[in-house]
Amino acid sequence: QVVLDGFAALERLKDGVFDAILLDIGLPDMDGLEVARRVRQQVTSQQTMIVAITGFHASDIREQAFEAGINYYVVK
Repeated sequence: QVVLDGFAALERLKDGVFDAILLDIGLPDMDGLEVARRVRQQVTSQQTMIVAITGFHASDIREQAFEAGINYYVVK
């Protein structure tokens, strides 16, 4: 399933439990870090693996990603 923004991603989570989420950090409406934080707040998503696939490679953003609940950080 594909969605194009953060709000749509959070809405899609209501459809069920997902094994993994591939998440871009640079989304148009809400950044991927905030999406990850909100995903982690949902009880059904605690076991969901979140993989950031992003063009941001600064170490501070990478650290923020892990603090937000992202499991893996892949620079494209």
